[in-house]
Amino acid sequence: MQPRILIGVCSCHRYGERRHAVRATWLRTLSPGTSAVFFVGAGESSDHSELVTLPVTDDYAHLSTKVHSFYRYALEHHCFDYIFKCDDDTYVCVDRLVHLPRDGVDFLGSEQLDHSGYASGGAGYLMSRRMVEQLVREPVPPRQDEDVVFSGRARASGLRCETSGLLKGFGDQFPDPGNAIVTGHWCRPFEMVRIHAALTGEFPGPPLLELRAQHAAWSGSVRLYADGTFWSRGPSMPNGAWTAGQQGSRLVLRWYHWPPTDLQRSAQGFEAADLTLTFADAAAATAWQRRVDRTG
Repeated sequence: MQPRILIGVCSCHRYGERRHAVRATWLRTLSPGTSAVFFVGAGESSDHSELVTLPVTDDYAHLSTKVHSFYRYALEHHCFDYIFKCDDDTYVCVDRLVHLPRDGVDFLGSEQLDHSGYASGGAGYLMSRRMVEQLVREPVPPRQDEDVVFSGRARASGLRCETSGLLKGFGDQFPDPGNAIVTGHWCRPFEMVRIHAALTGEFPGPPLLELRAQHAAWSGSVRLYADGTFWSRGPSMPNGAWTAGQQGSRLVLRWYHWPPTDLQRSAQGFEAADLTLTFADAAAATAWQRRVDRTG
């Protein structure tokens, strides 16, 4: 039987846009046996769907006490075998998450648990009910680094802790049809939509232009969309917004996680010092020129 997993999404009142993006994407994919709630501290929010308000301070300095309060709330109000705690800027591939539980493992976190001693809270960590019961036995001091606090308690509990390379906390790798990644962190609302679209095929339409990409550090492709955004199909799937200028002779990619790249038109596509974009074929080059002619 598939275990019951409660996903607890840590948020705060001012991040309603993030919660909306989660509701519009991966929260729609919950399967039987999985449920999810957002939890925030004291205050008022404009949205209330799946939102748990806890009697604790909602600021970042008290993050550890907010998470602690949520665990206590979950034990009192929910039936679950596991809790998966993540952040409101984390994309969760739910149909992969349900396969993460391991027999006899009470805490499963990102690989940082082995390297740095704590599992990334943004990547998310999976805990058995008995582990959660251990974590709330004693109060916690108010701290920003809740993942350090609770990873430390998990390691000291005597229960089994392991890591998974499928939980990504650095914002450079995300779930994609070509990999088995379960979570990606530091996702802006637009990135949530694009990740979800790549996994489900729910793109609003075909890209205006797809270019082969050769970067100093990776290779793949870059897709330009009509809404002024782009999606890169490289190893870390970087993305952002694009603009064209000088009658199509200049293309600027404003990456969400990297500095902007200013490319100049070449015979084959566009070039910058560390990135070359090449038209897939003559038809793609013609389509770009037609767009330039229409828009000036």
